Amino acid sequence: MNTFSKEIAVRAFNLAGGDCGKFISILDNQSRPPMEWVNNLSLLCAFSGEDESSYVIPDNGTAKQKADAYWNRLMLAERVFNEGWVSNIADIKQEKWSVWANIIPDASRPFGFRLAFDDCVYDLSASDLGARPEFKNKAIARYVFETFTSDYEGFLYYTNLSKQNK
Repeated sequence: MNTFSKEIAVRAFNLAGGDCGKFISILDNQSRPPMEWVNNLSLLCAFSGEDESSYVIPDNGTAKQKADAYWNRLMLAERVFNEGWVSNIADIKQEKWSVWANIIPDASRPFGFRLAFDDCVYDLSASDLGARPEFKNKAIARYVFETFTSDYEGFLYYTNLSKQNK
């Protein structure tokens, strides 16, 4: 028999919104690694205990505010999927995995382009200076990118617009 903390049970209950089957499913998943079941913002928030409304992209926000909102989503994914591992730029022997992606122009996409996975790289003594989330291994970096590509695209798009003062 599984036992769960009150915090995990409350988190699952709130996410399920009164649906008993969904509550049980979420509760059962809490003991599994996030790469096995977390695949959207709602589940990211459920896993971390965060309020999903804190991660809404502001409809009438500036480009900078929207870029920041997408960045916050990416940082949430970094925290959830790294499961306690924290990137430390001062530790030049610690591997920090990031995704490299190609920009493919595509007018049918929300931002006018799409990102296509190229590869993952790791840094030791180099720093990305916050250019992209960092993960404890290549598999996690790739999973997060492929699952949350739209958040990477939104961050890139609105960061670019904010640089143009739009």
